Amino acid sequence: MNETMNKNINGIREKNKIIKCLYYASVIILNDFIGKFHSRHLRMWVCRLLGANIDKKSLVYRNTEFIYPYGLSIGEDTSVGGRVLLDARGGIDIGSHVNISSYTKFITGSHDPNSSTFEASFSPIIIGDYAWIASGAIILQDVRIGEGAVVAAGAVVTKDIPPYEIWGGVPARKIGERSKNVDYRVNPMGLNTFLH
Repeated sequence: MNETMNKNINGIREKNKIIKCLYYASVIILNDFIGKFHSRHLRMWVCRLLGANIDKKSLVYRNTEFIYPYGLSIGEDTSVGGRVLLDARGGIDIGSHVNISSYTKFITGSHDPNSSTFEASFSPIIIGDYAWIASGAIILQDVRIGEGAVVAAGAVVTKDIPPYEIWGGVPARKIGERSKNVDYRVNPMGLNTFLH
């Protein structure tokens, strides 16, 4: 490899480092400042600018924390409550008409406890349409929550939940069934709700 090519490659690496630093600094500004603003329009604009794919009819409340918004996708008419953690490093795909209650956590990363280097791994979380994730629930990596499924408050979900089942507990397990007759809007009054 000649000297000019080495300089070009090193220059690209340095530019990539700068771009990464600017991206993560922008995410910190989103979480620590802009995410607390009352203007949902500004919050959503910055999230989209940072790569999140959020439908214009969906609502993300204040004080939601984003880790790597680029990996986040939210469908139509979905509501994400306040103080939710969305760790999208492994990818989070949330469907339409989903209700995510406050204080929930979506964690797509983990570590191998047997790895000598404590190796990190990331896997996606997928939430089906009409699902309801109740307050304080934790959804861990590599989990698929089926259409219309319900996760009870405080549950810790470590494996897939079939459609229209209700799961609760630590670790979460099936505790009931939900009616399959669901056809509602999460934001029936539109996006102009009071405390968003």
